[in-house]
Amino acid sequence: MKTSRKRSGAYRWTDVYEDASSTEEERRVLDEAATFGIRSGVSVPLDGPNGRFAFMSFAQRCDRTLQNRAMTYLQLAAVNFIEWARSLQVE
Repeated sequence: MKTSRKRSGAYRWTDVYEDASSTEEERRVLDEAATFGIRSGVSVPLDGPNGRFAFMSFAQRCDRTLQNRAMTYLQLAAVNFIEWARSLQVE
C-alpha cells in the first residue's frame, strides 16, 4: 500500500522487494505470498473521488517478469475496471 500511494503507474512487486526503503516486514509479506504460490505480480494505484485511494493487483504463480507491454495492458484493464465500477454506483 505504501508504494501504491507514492507511485502513479503500475509497478512490479520485485521493484518493491528490491527497493532499499522497503522494510523487512514488507519483504516478509512478499516472501509469505511466494510460499502460497503467488510468486510475482503487478499493482496499479487508482485514485478515486473525494481523496479515496485503491489499487488493483495482478499475480502469477511463476517468477517470470512481466514485460512493459503487459504492464501497460494491466494498467489499462485496471483503469477501465474502476471506471466501469464507478458507473454502477448510484448517487
